[in-house]
Amino acid sequence: MTEQTITFTPRAELKKGFICLLRGFVLIFKAVGKLINHAVCKYPWLFIVLILLVAILVSFVFIGKARSERDATVKKNYELQQKIERLQMVKDAKAEVKYVYCD
Repeated sequence: MTEQTITFTPRAELKKGFICLLRGFVLIFKAVGKLINHAVCKYPWLFIVLILLVAILVSFVFIGKARSERDATVKKNYELQQKIERLQMVKDAKAEVKYVYCD
């Protein structure tokens, strides 16, 4: 008995397999959509409250992020203003000092 090697070549079978997978994903997507639609129709107030809670949570997150960015900018501005005042004081002090030349 002789051994024969089996070779697999991508042909129409592979294309048919991907088409079958795509149809399966579409079927799953439609089933999940129908399930969500049924749940929303059965409990509309629950989903309204859930959407409001998610919206409030997301708004708090974005407001907190904006406030932290603002606070960081204010802090950096304050630090730079302090440095400018120190440099101005040094400049004024140098202008007031009279250099004395000693032999």
